[in-house]
Amino acid sequence: MYPVQQIWAHDFVGISSFKGMVILPDFINKQYSPFSQTDIQKIYTPSTIVELFNGSPKQMPYIYDPNQIKIYFKDGLIQS
Repeated sequence: MYPVQQIWAHDFVGISSFKGMVILPDFINKQYSPFSQTDIQKIYTPSTIVELFNGSPKQMPYIYDPNQIKIYFKDGLIQS
């Protein structure tokens, strides 16, 4: 996993929680099981990323592909 993914995931999930709408890159919500607003509320904690990647019932996927990490950032910014 790219370290920057942890920061972006926390930011995008935090914005999603605040706005009341899911703001995640499309490839995450299409390739993996889509996140609902309820899922976002369950995994978001302002002070830690632990629940994002180790939460229940859903977790953010780990990304190892450099092309996907670029899309992650670009899609997240466009949606936010």
